[in-house]
Amino acid sequence: MIKNIYSTLIICALLTFGNTRAQELPMPSPSATVTQTVGLTKIEINYSRPGVKDRVIFGGLVPYDEMWRTGANKATSITFSDDVNIDGTELKAGTYALFTIPGEKEWEVIFNNNLEQWGTYSHKDEEDVLKIKIASEPAEFIESMHIYFDDLRDNSASINIHWEKTRISIPISVEVAQKAQANIEAAIKKAEQSNSTYRNAARYYLNNNLDAKQALTWAQKSVDMGKEYWNLTTLAEAKQANGLTKEAIKLAEEAKTLAVAAKSDFYIKENEKNIAAWKAKK
Repeated sequence: MIKNIYSTLIICALLTFGNTRAQELPMPSPSATVTQTVGLTKIEINYSRPGVKDRVIFGGLVPYDEMWRTGANKATSITFSDDVNIDGTELKAGTYALFTIPGEKEWEVIFNNNLEQWGTYSHKDEEDVLKIKIASEPAEFIESMHIYFDDLRDNSASINIHWEKTRISIPISVEVAQKAQANIEAAIKKAEQSNSTYRNAARYYLNNNLDAKQALTWAQKSVDMGKEYWNLTTLAEAKQANGLTKEAIKLAEEAKTLAVAAKSDFYIKENEKNIAAWKAKK
């Protein structure tokens, strides 16, 4: 009996020890992932977020003019689904380790091919793909290092690295027009019976000041396939873009009538605005 109790106690102790070892505990520098679509390009950044913890960071914990993994634990990685332009220099689609060399007024930003790096000791210059220099700027204090996207436009954005009281902004731009046109052509081939496909294609061309005649062809085909207030509005704008003001006003008036019937406030106001502007130009 005593032997059985003793064995049971040993088993319980082992299970308790095993559970303690297996339990999850907070990481001092937790991992984070940030994703952003810029134009039609997807960008994902994986990094760890160390804290200040009453330390001097830049010029202290992170020495000036020395290679830094740009975070903690495994080196920060960044993935681009398409080719991008980094501060004026082309970078191919792919995944890269992101290293930096912080300086007092300027940082060197390095995109490296070796993703399996947990520190800077294994960094090799020959594996670097791109190096650029970015001015640093003073910023509001933040406790945990933060990488985020800002200044988002149709074809550009900035990647900000911000920690303690220092920030850098890395400008990136992407190619949108050619890829969008290819998507438009593919969608039109795939969906010949969709009036919204042709309208969306025309809308994109008008919004981006592309071929106005092509926009008019697509807008007209959309309306021919099924007249709606939203594609009539686009057809009116395509007519105006081709200098056909009289026809544009007539179509806008018709589009407004249909929008009133559909109780679409946006298209009512959009057509009223267009009619007033186009009549003023006559």
